[in-house]
Amino acid sequence: MQISAPASRGSSGGPVLSQQGLVVGIASSQMQVGQNLNFAVPINYARGLLQHLDEHPLVVLRPEPASGDRGTAPMAAASTGVNRGLQFDVASFGGYSLETEAHLGDDALRRTRVTYRVIETVGGGEPRIERYLESETTRRTGPFETEQTIRRERVRTLVRVDGLQPVSTRGELARWTGDAWEQAEYDLDFEGYHVRGLISDGTGHTEELDRDLPEGVILREVADLAFATLAADSLVGRSVELVAFDPLTGDVTNDRYDVREVTSLRVAEETRRALRVTVARDLSNTTAYFTVERPRVLLRREGDASGTEEVVHLELYPR
Repeated sequence: MQISAPASRGSSGGPVLSQQGLVVGIASSQMQVGQNLNFAVPINYARGLLQHLDEHPLVVLRPEPASGDRGTAPMAAASTGVNRGLQFDVASFGGYSLETEAHLGDDALRRTRVTYRVIETVGGGEPRIERYLESETTRRTGPFETEQTIRRERVRTLVRVDGLQPVSTRGELARWTGDAWEQAEYDLDFEGYHVRGLISDGTGHTEELDRDLPEGVILREVADLAFATLAADSLVGRSVELVAFDPLTGDVTNDRYDVREVTSLRVAEETRRALRVTVARDLSNTTAYFTVERPRVLLRREGDASGTEEVVHLELYPR
């Protein structure tokens, strides 16, 4: 890149066009309460952008696929709320159960079991999906290497098959501080996209929720299920952003899944083809590995303060 010297000014004091075709100048206006500066740009640069304006139309939630993924099934759905353009293919979803382990610092070990089941309603009502999580973290202490429980978590969530719309969620998270247990919990119900219930943060503060949520929002704890059932044959080279409601904090968040490549992964004494995905959540980035086939089951998560979490047992349920 060649950087030209500033263009000379004409007799009127305004900028003139240099031989390289650059406009260099500053137009300014000033008031007593503020100042505004408007910087000019190279005319050849602007002309080039205008010539290609119609060649790359904007596509919401449908990033341009990689060269080997042309013809990928679209993720289009009619919706006026958030998570537009996303379809969750759960018509043939039967559920699954997986057990994971994460080795943490200070000789701590977290064991987690997550189960997804399709709940049929007696009388032919709309089926729902249940997610149940149990997690316990232990740490070896003392000269006899005994195990001490320092964290427990239990969550039960129900969502509708149609769009994974929230129905209810109840959870409790207990932490050992060294002197006593602190317990955060929530108990929330949903009428459409209106949430009611209580959230306690474990410090004695309790908040009552009674408000509307964005139409189309999903629960944050089923974000991995939403990604797992996206109606797309291939996601390599694509990015998907999910708008989710976090029941532990009462906040609406944005979780982004950037699909990098297909790789091989050894888990539970078996080699599997897996999608390597960067998950951006809050201020942290983790690397997650999902099975290529739907439902894309989470096999491993690594890269954050919680250590590397890996599947040790997986069972898929038929529909």
